[in-house]
Amino acid sequence: MDLKTKVKENLAEIKKLIFEDAPEEVTVDMADVKTVSGETIRLTPAAEVGATAEVIAEDGTLTPVADGDIELEDGSVLSIEGGIVANMVSPEIEASKEDKPAEFNAEKFAEDLTKSITDSILSTMDEKLKEFVKAEVVTELDEKFTNTTKKTIELVETIAAEPVEEPTKKTHQPFKRKKNGRISFQELNELKNK
Repeated sequence: MDLKTKVKENLAEIKKLIFEDAPEEVTVDMADVKTVSGETIRLTPAAEVGATAEVIAEDGTLTPVADGDIELEDGSVLSIEGGIVANMVSPEIEASKEDKPAEFNAEKFAEDLTKSITDSILSTMDEKLKEFVKAEVVTELDEKFTNTTKKTIELVETIAAEPVEEPTKKTHQPFKRKKNGRISFQELNELKNK
């Protein structure tokens, strides 16, 4: 197999590995919430304790939220420390603390508890599935990169292993000096007539 054929075959494989079958874009979870003052705050990965809180400016730039309590339009209050949500109080929790029910409803309690546990399990399973999918995408990309690198190295080694050929056409050098360093008068006339 000659060098040109080998280069063409390997380049096609490298291009295929690099440009085809690109993985789908990985999405980043986030939640945008509005404050009572009208500012939009981005919470990454979601509206939860431990999320990163950043103010979205009109031009789209993100800046960390200042420390303190921030009231949202829905009545929730976020406590921010170092740009991170340290505590989050929803209006339902505050209302339930203020309005203590006179009776204990066992059915309602069991229903709420079941819903809470189910939501927690589903959320955990969803997070684990996302981590698994991200790990699979990274593994697939790593394999493609490794294969591409191997093919590139093989191609470079093949090209480097080819012997360097001397030019087949010798160039005429009219002013090249002979061994004694002189050009004869006859040689000079011959050059002139060419």
